[in-house]
Amino acid sequence: MLRPQLSRLVLVLLLTPAMCWADETPDEGTADKIRIDRDTQTFVTTITIRSTGGQVAWSDVLRGLARARGFDDQALAGLMPDKTFSLNGTGWLLTSTTVNTMFSPGIRFRVKRSQKRGAESSLVVQANREVILASRRRFTKWFRESMTRKSTGRYGLTLANGWDALPPTQNVVIFVHGLESNANALSGWLKLAQADGLPCGSFQYPNDQPIEDSAKLLARELQKFSAKYPDRTISLVAHSMGGLVCRAVIEDPQLDPKNVDQLIMIATPNHGSYLAYFGFALEITSPLLDQNRQRNVDDQLGVIEDGLAESSVDLLPNSILLTKLNRRQRNPQVKYALFLGTEGFISPAELTAIRQRIAEQGEKNRWVRFFGSRAQDWLTNLDEVVQGKGDGAVAVKRSQLQGVSDTVVLRFGHLNVLDTTAQGDVAKVHQEMLQRLKNNRR
Repeated sequence: MLRPQLSRLVLVLLLTPAMCWADETPDEGTADKIRIDRDTQTFVTTITIRSTGGQVAWSDVLRGLARARGFDDQALAGLMPDKTFSLNGTGWLLTSTTVNTMFSPGIRFRVKRSQKRGAESSLVVQANREVILASRRRFTKWFRESMTRKSTGRYGLTLANGWDALPPTQNVVIFVHGLESNANALSGWLKLAQADGLPCGSFQYPNDQPIEDSAKLLARELQKFSAKYPDRTISLVAHSMGGLVCRAVIEDPQLDPKNVDQLIMIATPNHGSYLAYFGFALEITSPLLDQNRQRNVDDQLGVIEDGLAESSVDLLPNSILLTKLNRRQRNPQVKYALFLGTEGFISPAELTAIRQRIAEQGEKNRWVRFFGSRAQDWLTNLDEVVQGKGDGAVAVKRSQLQGVSDTVVLRFGHLNVLDTTAQGDVAKVHQEMLQRLKNNRR
């Protein structure tokens, strides 16, 4: 049996606002007292636990929460507390008041009384993913702003020298970087465009803040540009997540500056990436690997200023951001192009072998089994890293976008596509990108 302190810790971990509820088909639970239902329209997950004699076991509550998050709750057998609570009288009033206060407003406990005589009542736990995420982000925004009150001024739109001396019939090309990156990462692309006589600029934003916030910043910058240069139109060229930032601007009537008529997306995860589940680890380790940040003490707060794995949550398949974004129509005033890569770094056989090892260990260790059910789901769908199916970070099948007929699939990797000295299909991406930009004249 779990000690009371450990039981409470498990409950808090399963209910924490940082949770990511599993997105799978509803569990009918016909032979089980626990039922899981998910409403993809309202982002509400409902856990229904049937009582026995009006009593509900805390172990069933923890099992339901674990199952809702995609873990194998059967692996917890024999470890859960055997205490129960009543769904009737003052005992339930005290219990419900306590838990609803602790986890308000995104999670709510209530009782569902059966209309059939003699039938058992059920405990219903409802978790609103959208409300939980908003609550979490209010806190992280406050934390980031309180820790980084001195703005570095490194975010926004920067135009290359001499851009305004070039013919106004040619669009101004703005390059937009992706996750764990910055404008310097696309400097090679910018130089290629300049060498072809294209007016250029770049947009830099806190790469791991919520995508919605980055989109609002880009929209403001484009609106200011439009006010100053009303006769100039813009082509956006985006790498990876940068394409989502751009789409969140031009496909939202409230943000659309109406001066963009071309969007070229390269390796953009339009339907998310399973690698986003590891986003927080990337955020913590990236500054340790960045020698420039190691040398500059003032940049140690850059991790916080850039965001706390917030855009990684947006990049999860079926995330709230992506669900809403993909419900929108493409902007009819914008010419879209999409380049997708297939140079993953492991073979399908190697991925299968990893899954088999996890399954074998799960037979020996209950905790591997508990967490392994979630890991197996990730690995089953991890086309992002498989040769021929993804570029190492983005899967082809999760990148294609309805309404975008100009979609090109080539053999390139997620990061080597940035290398302007590379040959083969990487060079072809650059050539076709430049060709589309040059042909887009007024």
